[in-house]
Amino acid sequence: MLEALVAQSSSQTPTWLTAAIGVGGLVLGIVAAVIGNYFVARAKVREAEMLYRQKLADSYLATAREYTHEIYVPLSVMLSALADACLALREHIDFETATAPEGERASFRESSEQFIADTAALTARGADAFMTTDLEARLRDFTHFLRSSQEAKDTVTKVVIQSFLLGSNSTSATTTSTFLPTVVVAAGRVASSMSIALGSLKFDAHTETLAAPITSRAFEERFNRDILVLKASIKLVTLGAKEPA
Repeated sequence: MLEALVAQSSSQTPTWLTAAIGVGGLVLGIVAAVIGNYFVARAKVREAEMLYRQKLADSYLATAREYTHEIYVPLSVMLSALADACLALREHIDFETATAPEGERASFRESSEQFIADTAALTARGADAFMTTDLEARLRDFTHFLRSSQEAKDTVTKVVIQSFLLGSNSTSATTTSTFLPTVVVAAGRVASSMSIALGSLKFDAHTETLAAPITSRAFEERFNRDILVLKASIKLVTLGAKEPA
């Protein structure tokens, strides 16, 4: 009896419904295959882009390494000499009063002026054309900071605002404290860095020291940080991206 009922039910199913179910399954299969192929293709494109960028970066660094002894080694020697001069000055600084004997201050100023002159000489003969973009920008910024700090009486800072679109390549926009509300500038000076996320956007704010007395903590912090970053940028070219394990 049960078999007869099932057979009767099957015979009563409209032909068009059976055909529709078959067509629907076929369409869903095609759609799933297209979507799957799309994501596979995107993954392959991203992989190809990464390989291309890696090869481009390797070629970029390989070209820079050809100038190791003409540019990167001399610059490293210059930075080391300047760092040693700063250490010599530091031994005589009273950070509570931000003072040091004039003789020690004069000695460091002389070392700074020598570094600035040597850097200008490198640039004058076109050495910056063969520096990595990151190193060139950081070196120019550091040299400006060093020059501006020699006779500085107070610390000069600005607030930098950067915006990032989450889930994609980051973009940034920089503004100085001149164009910001007083409350934002004050907050930026109290907290050296802040981060706020609004949906898919992220905003980072931090203060940047433009100049500071050479006997101040602000100068020491910026100076030491920049020396380390510049040295790391040089070693990226001379030694490679990673230190041996």
